[in-house]
Amino acid sequence: CRGSVGPVAWALPHCCCCCCCCWLLLLLVLLPRGVGGQLAAINPNYPPPVSRPTWCSVVNYRYLRFTPTQARGFQSRGPDDILQCGQPEGNADGCVCTGEDQCKSGYCVPSAAFGGAGACMFPIIQVAEVEFWRGSKKITTSKVPDDNHDMVRVMNGADVSKVWGVWELEFYSDTNCIDLIPGGSPIASSERPHGFGHSVDHTAPLGQHETPRTYWQANFDAPLQGFELHGPAKFAFDGDVVTNWWPTCFNKCLARTEWLGLDFGTALASGIGVKCVRILQDKDRDYASFSLIVQGHRRGAPASDWESLAKFHAATWDYGGVWEQLSIPQGVAFPASTAHARLLDGDMDSSAAELVGGTPFVLDFGVEVEIDAWRWATAQEPSDFSANRHDGFTCDRDGRCPRDPIRWTLEGSLNGTHWFMIQDQTATDFDTTIYRKQWTPFQRLSHRTALSIEDMWPDGRGRCARRR
Repeated sequence: CRGSVGPVAWALPHCCCCCCCCWLLLLLVLLPRGVGGQLAAINPNYPPPVSRPTWCSVVNYRYLRFTPTQARGFQSRGPDDILQCGQPEGNADGCVCTGEDQCKSGYCVPSAAFGGAGACMFPIIQVAEVEFWRGSKKITTSKVPDDNHDMVRVMNGADVSKVWGVWELEFYSDTNCIDLIPGGSPIASSERPHGFGHSVDHTAPLGQHETPRTYWQANFDAPLQGFELHGPAKFAFDGDVVTNWWPTCFNKCLARTEWLGLDFGTALASGIGVKCVRILQDKDRDYASFSLIVQGHRRGAPASDWESLAKFHAATWDYGGVWEQLSIPQGVAFPASTAHARLLDGDMDSSAAELVGGTPFVLDFGVEVEIDAWRWATAQEPSDFSANRHDGFTCDRDGRCPRDPIRWTLEGSLNGTHWFMIQDQTATDFDTTIYRKQWTPFQRLSHRTALSIEDMWPDGRGRCARRR
């Protein structure tokens, strides 16, 4: 009963094969007709989805944005602190000033609160490293090696309610899906020698099955199919969108149970690895997978040993009946500034610096990543060394480094445009350590957010992977 079932006279004799569909067909025939012979319509104007507050303990975003809003600077810690206001020079942050020479920070920023006068303020933040974790395991932020693979495949990362249908599958050696990797023999977890049903005209609007280019099985009698349209893995690599691969699962292909790919017989040439995938799934989403896992098999490894290169979720693009282009992440990207890559270079001796209120640190993981905790490390700045005697503030050694962030926000996004607050550390100062090249304590990302049904993926997750 896939697609249009045809005339009642054709369908009724086969009710024993599909009782539910036939009862549905009879119901449609017997329903009262409205004006002009059309079915009495049910009001399609449903109320808009309502977002309801919930606690999220595991976030699931492609983009993260870390925005420091205040540096430690040269704040006074009380009446006994060396930093105070009203001094000829060396005034603490927040003190009235008319020139930068009056401020310990060396910056006098105009302030409307002081009637046109300025306020001492330190405007620079500096961070050495950041880390993200899930379930006590550090998230890999570097590129997954794609060399020396002799087989590649795509696996269904989500349940498919009927049969997973793949019409075409292509592997490319560049991230823009331009350089097609030639050769290879089709391989699959399973395949049908033939399949009953029809092929879909992919030039037709979504859901339309009755077109001149639609091929139908004539009837339910043997032989079940007089022409090959569905089944063998080779159909996903024949360049023909009239034929497709079908595995043997039916009425639910469970997640991570079916796969389709190519065996090249030998390792791909040096420098050639799968960096992009194009796939055309069935336009009926009962026959398409919302999530796709791209994997590679390393030459000489056990046959069951596959490496996952990336897992894609169709959260921000259409899927089913359209070509999906999946660019495999080559490590975390930094769209705001390539200099921010120092945050993930694994080197405590390097760091990234920005102005407070300037360019935030934006990280693009390439795909959604589940995270439940994160932390960052303080930086050391050797150029601050100006004398053998440490004044307690320079960042070349342990002390009250003014560049340390003490307030910030952390946001997440699926598309890089719409952002959602994850952590808001702007109301109070964070107790940042005075030690250089030291990690802050782990900061859990459990937070309160609002979710609607539109935020839920077919597998029950979404931009929040775990709710409580």
